[in-house]
Amino acid sequence: MQKYGEEIKTLVAKLSELKTKLDSSKIAALRGGIGGGNIQCSSVNEVNHIPSFSKRVVDIKDYSGSRSLKQERECVMCLSEEKLVVFLPCSHQVLCVKCNELHEKQRMIDCPACRTLIDCRICARFAKPQAMAL
Repeated sequence: MQKYGEEIKTLVAKLSELKTKLDSSKIAALRGGIGGGNIQCSSVNEVNHIPSFSKRVVDIKDYSGSRSLKQERECVMCLSEEKLVVFLPCSHQVLCVKCNELHEKQRMIDCPACRTLIDCRICARFAKPQAMAL
């Protein structure tokens, strides 16, 4: 009987670890914006000119990187303003100031992300990245 108890504990721990990895993968996928698109060439000449084609790929990567950063920071309701309001106790930051006011005026008391009861709403801004000195 004790053997099975230890085996159950081991399996429960392993299951918990796998769930944590799954959650981490889901979060990474959401942050990375998977589902992406394909880069296609419009003509054979573009493939023959590798340097210019490579530059275009780099430009596309730069553009998509800045877009995903913007998507990371945009309000989940209006999808245009920067999300600035943090809900406590869940700590989700998903709404801009205007949408938060609307959310509050409509007497919505749950976090739009996790449905946790909101105790407090705090306006917070993202820190601006500073250039590194070399």
